[in-house]
Amino acid sequence: MKKIIKNLMGIALGLILSVTCGSTIVHAAPAPSLTSVSITDVTADQNDKVYIEVTEVGTSKMRFVYCNNQLLEENLNEMVSLDFNGDRIIDGYRRYFYTGYSVSDLYPGLQFNVRAEFTNAMYPWDTKYANQVFTFN
Repeated sequence: MKKIIKNLMGIALGLILSVTCGSTIVHAAPAPSLTSVSITDVTADQNDKVYIEVTEVGTSKMRFVYCNNQLLEENLNEMVSLDFNGDRIIDGYRRYFYTGYSVSDLYPGLQFNVRAEFTNAMYPWDTKYANQVFTFN
């Protein structure tokens, strides 16, 4: 009798676990393919550090941004996810790359020649490019 009750409890526990654990599995949609990259702004943070703002539509796996032929470091803490149509699926990102300049370093006539190269996270792993020149007044 004890053996039958023990087996029934084991079966019941197994059913409970399979029902509760099995229903929590969620499959995410694949990341959208990279369709465009644009250099959208020069901006400064609260510490007066100057950043290049780059907007990507889709998802990249490798990102290189150059300012006056210097490779810039991305500020991962300031990345913004973009949802263009309100469906709660991320359509792209706004990313910030530190130029090495502070606001006090900027002067009239200074130019930032900016180039961005982002590689698609999805096959065919193509690279999208953008170029922009900013001149300070």
